[in-house]
Amino acid sequence: MKDINANNPQVLSALVKVYQYWIALSDCDGFRIDAVKHVPWEVSRKFCGAIREYTESIGKENFLLLGEVAGGTEMA
Repeated sequence: MKDINANNPQVLSALVKVYQYWIALSDCDGFRIDAVKHVPWEVSRKFCGAIREYTESIGKENFLLLGEVAGGTEMA
């Protein structure tokens, strides 16, 4: 599987737009973000902030973002 350079603002913006599309299409109330531990903390924060801002703008006040961070003691 190819790595995605989420540190690139254009790439991160495109990822956010993809998730916004799926949220709007499916009217879901949350989703699980796989392998968050492999994404830089700042990128994850920006992504989650953008998704939260979008979901609140469409009236979803309690949208759930669940990220997998299981791992070694450095993740505790």
